[in-house]
Amino acid sequence: MPISIKTITKALTKAAFAPSSHNTQPWATIVLLDMTSRRAFCKKYNIDDFDDVLIVFGLHSEHILKMLPEYKVEMRLSLGAYIQIFTESLDSPYQPSFVWSKEHAESKVTDLEGWPQYFLPCVALKLSENGLVNDRKSYSEYIPSRRVHRFEYEKQALTASQINTLSSARSRLDPTNNYQLSTSIITDGNIIKGIGDLISTYGHLEYTVNSIWKQTYSYFRWSQDEGKHFGNGLAISQIVQPMNHFKAKLYKLLLSPSIMNILNKIGFAQSLAKSTAKNVSSSKSIYVLSFSTDTPSIKEQVIAGMFLGNFWLCAESLGLSLFPISIVLEHETCRQALQKLLQSEKRPFFIGKIGTAINRQKDYLRFKDPLNAMTVL
Repeated sequence: MPISIKTITKALTKAAFAPSSHNTQPWATIVLLDMTSRRAFCKKYNIDDFDDVLIVFGLHSEHILKMLPEYKVEMRLSLGAYIQIFTESLDSPYQPSFVWSKEHAESKVTDLEGWPQYFLPCVALKLSENGLVNDRKSYSEYIPSRRVHRFEYEKQALTASQINTLSSARSRLDPTNNYQLSTSIITDGNIIKGIGDLISTYGHLEYTVNSIWKQTYSYFRWSQDEGKHFGNGLAISQIVQPMNHFKAKLYKLLLSPSIMNILNKIGFAQSLAKSTAKNVSSSKSIYVLSFSTDTPSIKEQVIAGMFLGNFWLCAESLGLSLFPISIVLEHETCRQALQKLLQSEKRPFFIGKIGTAINRQKDYLRFKDPLNAMTVL
C-alpha cells in the first residue's frame, strides 16, 4: 500500500523541529504523489521513473542565510538534519532511499508545472513499502526535547560510554558511513583553550561586519507573540538569559545594528567574543564533526546534516546538551587555524560544547507552528 499523505505530513511536522542555523528552518518539500508529476521530474533530471512516492527536499530561497559562503553549507546541513528527523519519524514499513541529488550550485525549478518559484531542489527520496520491520535504534522520542543550551554546564568530561554512543551516530541513509564522516570528542584542556583563543580572536566578526549582524539580528524574536508570528528565529531568552518585557525591549535597542555600530567602536564586540571564549574555554568536552574531504558535494553535505541530526538526538538520549560555536567555521582563516590546532586534514562542519547542562531550562520559546513549506503534486 503506497504511503499516505497523512503519514508524510505527520513525519514532516516532527521534522520541522530539527536544528537549523539561526533557526531559519530553511527547508521546503515537494511531494510527488501524481504519476504525471513524478514522470515530469524524472524526465527533467534524467532519472528512472518510479512507481513509489517521491519527495524532493530543497531550500526555501526566502528563508536561507546568504551573507557568507559558509552559510550555503550550513543551510544544507540544516536540510539534512530535517531529513534525518523525517526518516526517524516514519512508520517502519516505509523505507526511504536516495534517487537523485543536485551536484551543482542551487537553481530554481522554473519549467515544472506547479512547482513554487522559491524552491531550490537538493535531493530526492523515494518511499517504498517493503514490509520489513526496521530494528535500527530510533531516537524519535527525543525530538521534542532537543534544545541548544548556551548557559552553565557541569564541570565533568564525558564518560567512555557516552563517547562510544556519540561515535555511533550515523545518517539514516548512510548507516555504514560510506562518506567517512567523523566524530571527535576533545577533552584535552590545551586544545579546548586553543579553541577559546580562536573565538576570542575571530568572534568579533559576527558583530562588527554590519551585513552579517543585521541578518543575525533579523532572526531575534523578542516575545512569545513575535515567535509565533514568524514561526522561526531565535528567542532572546535562549541567547542572553531569561528576561522580563522591559529587559527584552532594552536588549532589542542595544543590540540593534545602528547601536551596535556605536558600541563596537568602544570594544563591545571584542567583549562579547571574549565572553563566549571564556564559556568555551571552561568546557570539559568539545565535539567536532568533520567531512572526509575539503570539497564535499551537495549530497555529502545533506548526508552530513543527517549525521548531525542523529548525533544531536544521541546526545539528548544521554541527557547531554549542545552549544554550537559555528563562528570558528564560518570564516576561512579561522577554520584553517582550527584545523591546524586540531592537527586534522578533515574539514569540520560542526563544533561546539557538549555536556550536562545545569538548570536546563524547560520554558524555552518553542514556536507553535514551525515553518514547513510543503507542496503536493
